[in-house]
Amino acid sequence: MRKKYLIKIMLNGEEINNTYKYENFINRIFRIDKRLSKASKREFADLLIVEKGSFDSILPSYEIQSKAIKQKIERAFEMLYKYDLTENEKKWLPILMSENAQAKTTVDFVKVIERGLEFTDRFK
Repeated sequence: MRKKYLIKIMLNGEEINNTYKYENFINRIFRIDKRLSKASKREFADLLIVEKGSFDSILPSYEIQSKAIKQKIERAFEMLYKYDLTENEKKWLPILMSENAQAKTTVDFVKVIERGLEFTDRFK
């Protein structure tokens, strides 16, 4: 109960939307490969809250959380390699992985997630 309340008062509408984008992207890959653990809006919401500097002491540091998000996104992209990708998709996948590796802020992650959603649109 307390965490849901924190999300509503600490995040604006756009940030809440970004948590849904993260969850949708990771879960889209989860549907085609169950080895990737499901995502939760909460994972990205915690990262946003810590980045804003308004966080509960029970939340891990920004570095720890961003590393976990980055690894989950990277793993999702890696799992796509085993599927029949078009030539265009084969060209763009390494670019997306590189952008994810260079992501430092939630804005960077959101850009990668939005591109990932476009990239995986055919897997919905």
